[in-house]
Amino acid sequence: MTWSFPAAPFKQWRVTETKKTTLSLYRYLLRTANQYKVPEHQWFLRTMIKERFRFHQYNTSPKSILQLLSDANKSRQALDAGLQGNQRIMQHIDNLAQGRTGVLAQVIQKLQAIDHPTTRSMMATDIRSMAARKRHPQRCYRMFLPPHLWPAAGVTGPLPISRRAYAQAERSIKLEKQERRKQRRIRMASKLKAYQTMRTFRSSSGFYVRVIRGWRVPTSTAMAIKKRVKKNEQRLAEYRDLLENLQMLRSEQSFYETLGMPKEMDGYIHNHQEAVQSSFAKYMAAMKRTNPKRKKD
Repeated sequence: MTWSFPAAPFKQWRVTETKKTTLSLYRYLLRTANQYKVPEHQWFLRTMIKERFRFHQYNTSPKSILQLLSDANKSRQALDAGLQGNQRIMQHIDNLAQGRTGVLAQVIQKLQAIDHPTTRSMMATDIRSMAARKRHPQRCYRMFLPPHLWPAAGVTGPLPISRRAYAQAERSIKLEKQERRKQRRIRMASKLKAYQTMRTFRSSSGFYVRVIRGWRVPTSTAMAIKKRVKKNEQRLAEYRDLLENLQMLRSEQSFYETLGMPKEMDGYIHNHQEAVQSSFAKYMAAMKRTNPKRKKD
């Protein structure tokens, strides 16, 4: 089977022809990939062809599509040359399939950087890029790390492919994190001096903070407290401004009553009363979120 590149496929009256051309090129690449004898080469070529065509499935830019088809045509020529015995192309395909260069090499490098073996196995269930995952989040489009690359990536045992196995892996990681936090708290408590006691104080905004006497508050905690204090101050300032405006409107209403126009400011006062109540409700709701009920000792 031979495939010819179209001369001018992006005229409006050739939209159908362009779709047929793209589909024929896709099929030709897959059939050419199936002719490679090495299973690793065949898997890599078929998987990457499907992933790249699926990634650009909804591309509507004529200029971009023309460039993509041109690149795919170059890939077709390279695959044909590889089948005809071009050693340079065969060596390049072998390096890509074995993870020595290219996309799989980057995947292996990222998996090696993960310390936890269960997390590493979970990440190996889908080795696509984040952009490809966002475009096609369905489970049927996942790309698993092939078994011949497991030793290089440090993956041991079967991958949690099914939903149940993946959920169990997530649950085990969560339990391990909870246990590590518990052990960390125990180690911290054992290292405390006699004067380093846990104490709870009330901030200027009204919420409670627990700190250890003699220890420096972490930067992230201090910044969170500062941001919360600033937000509460903004809510309180907004409430006070609305309250002052309401008092001013009421004084104006009393002035209009002396002039014989008692209903002149009714609408303004009603709207400001609702705004004051809403602002105060937001402030109290924020204070309740930051100040849960404390258990009595």
